[in-house]
Amino acid sequence: MAAETELPMKITIEGDPSEVRDVLKDIEGYERTAPEGLLSTRELAKLLGIHPSRVQRLASDGIFDRMQDENGYSAYDAAASVKSYCAHMRANVLEQLEKRAEPRS
Repeated sequence: MAAETELPMKITIEGDPSEVRDVLKDIEGYERTAPEGLLSTRELAKLLGIHPSRVQRLASDGIFDRMQDENGYSAYDAAASVKSYCAHMRANVLEQLEKRAEPRS
């Protein structure tokens, strides 16, 4: 029987997400599009290695807290979004492992 594990889907943390900018600068074709402290949909997608439409879906599902920048575009807190994405992926892996551990009839 698999152990029950509760993982938070949204995590709010404090900190300076500017360290993420250093990682993003190494990505080919990187251009700054969101205000300092926030990532655009495209930037978050590049950081996580997923498609921008997946970022939008995850935001719609409540995994990411979507904000709007001063121009009305979607923006995301870098550190909080990465932590939330990791928690979401861990929960998915645990769910898959529990399904495999269930006895088959």
